[in-house]
Amino acid sequence: MADIEIVHRKSYIVHRKSYIVHRKSYIVHRTSYILLVLFFSLNAATAQSWSPINRYEKMNFSQVPLNYISNTVWVDSARVSGSDSVFYFNRIVTNCDTCLATYRLCNQPGFLKKNMYKRSGGTYEFRYPGSVVIKTLASPGRQKPWR
Repeated sequence: MADIEIVHRKSYIVHRKSYIVHRKSYIVHRTSYILLVLFFSLNAATAQSWSPINRYEKMNFSQVPLNYISNTVWVDSARVSGSDSVFYFNRIVTNCDTCLATYRLCNQPGFLKKNMYKRSGGTYEFRYPGSVVIKTLASPGRQKPWR
């Protein structure tokens, strides 16, 4: 009888160790699953951080039929105005089309205006001369993403 009890006790210990090993394996798998879900959810949250202008890079644009760069835009300076960020773009020299003689006009805005206001809620406003608004977080079909 004592032999049977020792065998059952050893069997219980073996099963208990097996249970502990499986439990640890389950915890490792569950933890890795949670970390994986957390990683992808944080990655998806930052994937929507879109901006029309990158402050630290020069952007080159070309018109469709041309094979060369027709416009270059970069942020010349920036400041904070209340809760908005204001980015000032580089200026260009253009031909004077209203002058009688051939003159050049300096310190003129490029095709993206003189500055850009970055507002909360994903709203970007390009100003001077005129105003163009881009709403990056606008719902599809609900409102125009620009004004």
